[in-house]
Amino acid sequence: MQPAPRADAGWAEFQSKLVEEVTAAKAKQGMDIIAYGDSITEAFRGSGYGHQTPKYESNKATWRRRMGKRRALLLGISGDQTMHLLWRLQNGEGPAGLNPTSITLMIGTNDVLHLNVLDPDDEEHITRSVVSKVQLCVRELQRQAPQASIIMLGLLPLQPVKPGQVPKRPLAGQLAAINQQLREFAEQQDVAFQDCGGRFLHKNGTLDVSLMPDGVHPVRAGSELLLECMLEAVD
Repeated sequence: MQPAPRADAGWAEFQSKLVEEVTAAKAKQGMDIIAYGDSITEAFRGSGYGHQTPKYESNKATWRRRMGKRRALLLGISGDQTMHLLWRLQNGEGPAGLNPTSITLMIGTNDVLHLNVLDPDDEEHITRSVVSKVQLCVRELQRQAPQASIIMLGLLPLQPVKPGQVPKRPLAGQLAAINQQLREFAEQQDVAFQDCGGRFLHKNGTLDVSLMPDGVHPVRAGSELLLECMLEAVD
């Protein structure tokens, strides 16, 4: 995978803002938690693509309440795939110099959605591709912050309703395969793996849409469940 930025000016502007936050944080005496990811992570800032978004207000409130006095950085950008995050890690947002105690990583959702539009019939290729790209992001974090405890968060259930994202077939099996391979990789790398996905499902295995109304992003009680799960692994 070749690390790459995204072409639009809005992305570059927001990414520059995150770099400024990282630079400012380096003046402090270490960080407790750095959370890397895409829109699911960014939602805890109350924003989407750098703009405050009403539907994520509860996510932001949840983050502030649960984090308390922890020194934390939220470094997520909506729509990012693994190649975009890897570029960000190598261009100003990496943990080097921040001395974090813990790093959480949730990335790959947009890779899954994108690849299932491009090549929906080759599930094995999609699984292999997503896993290998997430692994590169983990290795970059390990290289920059070898002292940190790294927590890989499994991909959450996906049942998108947005036009252009609706998959040809249900994604549950594919996501299970991806998460299983990521879990095995985590064990090999002495990295923690936390799968929070089951908390978003009914007992019959279907998605609880009250927690993820758009089938992708946890909101309200869903954001509380996700952060609770994440902090269980951190603490």
